[in-house]
Amino acid sequence: MSRLIRRRPSRVLRRAWRALLPLAALLAPPLQGCDDPTFTEPAFPVSAAPLTVPPSYAVWWRVTEQCAGRTGDFAAVHWYVIPGVSDFKVGGESYNGYWWLGGNRIVLAGGSVDDGSLVRHEMLHAIIGHDGHPHAYFVTRCGGVVVCAVECRTEAGSPPTGSPAAPIVDASRLDVTTQVAPDTVSIHA
Repeated sequence: MSRLIRRRPSRVLRRAWRALLPLAALLAPPLQGCDDPTFTEPAFPVSAAPLTVPPSYAVWWRVTEQCAGRTGDFAAVHWYVIPGVSDFKVGGESYNGYWWLGGNRIVLAGGSVDDGSLVRHEMLHAIIGHDGHPHAYFVTRCGGVVVCAVECRTEAGSPPTGSPAAPIVDASRLDVTTQVAPDTVSIHA
């Protein structure tokens, strides 16, 4: 009787697999981030135009990465806007913003381009690579950083309510201090 001996793949083989993973993700976009293999993404709006990304988006991206505890490739996101509207239809539902896994595209209603919590919500989808609203990200980690209303709240659940036994403290009893770290600050444009 012979024994099968499993060996760890060589370093070269492991590197080759790591190099092929992004290609595999591109070849199978309908399955990534989706629990239902029959899911197909809704049609991309024909009225969407490329968006010149405001500089604030790079800061919002870093804030969203921080709360999520994950990193993403900001430069890989393709941004679009539907000018002159406050919302748009996707699959028969109204949205102010929507992220498509296929092509890593975010579309914003023209009236929502400067809505930080909404833009960060769509950024969070792109960072975690998931079209749903996992409670751990949209409520626990990034609640207050991203908006989570209607469909998001239905999927992710409501944020925890405060305890009725929590003490109420008069503001005059609080000692609040601020410290900038590092103490030398510079702005790079």
